[in-house]
Amino acid sequence: MMTIVQDIPWTSYEEAIPAFVTLLLMPFTYSITTGIGAGFIASTLLKIASGRVRELHPLMLLAAAAFVVISAFRWFSRRGEQKNLPMSASISPI
Repeated sequence: MMTIVQDIPWTSYEEAIPAFVTLLLMPFTYSITTGIGAGFIASTLLKIASGRVRELHPLMLLAAAAFVVISAFRWFSRRGEQKNLPMSASISPI
């Protein structure tokens, strides 16, 4: 599975950074969706930052925006769950 990594054009930062972010987040978050979403967001942001917005397909912009909304929703919903924990659940064992 990792042999495909050698085919990534590491000299092109617009392709290498999103691929690296995707490869890094998939195993560390235990979620393929999170890794791919972060790659979409990174790719879109890099294209916008480099002034190559016209190369972005509208579906790519839509997918990146959807991943931002989904990620924000997950983050805010998890923060609410942590505040409502009973006192005994917030103390971790040694």
